Amino acid sequence: MVKVHSVAAGKVVKEEGMENDLLTRLANDPAVPFTVQELKELVGDGSDFVGRAPQQTDEFLDEVVLPRLAQYKDILGGVDSALSV
Repeated sequence: MVKVHSVAAGKVVKEEGMENDLLTRLANDPAVPFTVQELKELVGDGSDFVGRAPQQTDEFLDEVVLPRLAQYKDILGGVDSALSV
């Protein structure tokens, strides 16, 4: 049941650009005894589920990407490289 809702929510995100509504879908399912708020409290902010991904991303940028970009600093000097996710 969770997988069915997860796949449906993922499809909406990927194909329609909508927000992920997985928790709402689960809360609206009669088989799930939790409200959206209770599910949010159970899930938390999600940081418990990403492992070392943030650190690995920083390491990759510092050790691989930035050194390669440094070769082109004269060309890229005027480019705004701020990243907002």
